[in-house]
Amino acid sequence: MDASESGYSSVCDDFYVNARLDLRVQQAPDDRTVMDFFERMRRVAPSFTGVKKIDTEWILEAPLGDQRMEWVAVGPGAVRCGAVNPIRVSASYELATNVLEALPGYFGINALDVISLELTFGFDLDTDQDHYEAVHDTLLGGSRLAGLMRCDEERVVEMQPMLAWSLDHSAHLQAQVEVRPRGKGSGVGNVESCSVYSTVKRTGPVERFEDPGVLVHELAGRVEALASDRVIPEIVMPLRARFLI
Repeated sequence: MDASESGYSSVCDDFYVNARLDLRVQQAPDDRTVMDFFERMRRVAPSFTGVKKIDTEWILEAPLGDQRMEWVAVGPGAVRCGAVNPIRVSASYELATNVLEALPGYFGINALDVISLELTFGFDLDTDQDHYEAVHDTLLGGSRLAGLMRCDEERVVEMQPMLAWSLDHSAHLQAQVEVRPRGKGSGVGNVESCSVYSTVKRTGPVERFEDPGVLVHELAGRVEALASDRVIPEIVMPLRARFLI
């Protein structure tokens, strides 16, 4: 599905697709092996030109211009990749599939090593308003939780709503929605991003990870439905309307 067809980019200031593979082995990967793996990714996509290391995680980046980029990260216990403001959402799935298919040949990863694979749609809403107050009023207004504050002098100073639930009887397929406020409305022009994350995660049985392309596209269908049918109308659009006041 193209981003233009889905409308994801039109409902937020920045839209991104991230994939994360969590592993049982927590040992930091060998630097030489990481560089060889990154070179393999660069041969597949020559736009990957930047390499950096943050703490124990190596990151390969492809700056694409116009606030777009793709990236791959390898660190202890996890391999991640993603695309910021992709022209085609399907290109993000192709990147995740390419990464997962190449991993075993470089890091010896097999099905027993895998804890979970998740796919996330992220929506950033930029505003100079107080994120916490807006999230509280929009998502919790009128609830029992909101009723804990009972006078005008009491204001929200910290909150990060998150809900996770199973999508099947085995609980191996899970959904998670998180709202991450950051700005406290410290002044006009001090714009920060309030993020909404829509995630679908697949955990065991481990044999399901032997065909990453099939699994990525299964998660893609699920996260697209979660975002389009629930997260955008119930969370992103109401927050966006609140920030435009």
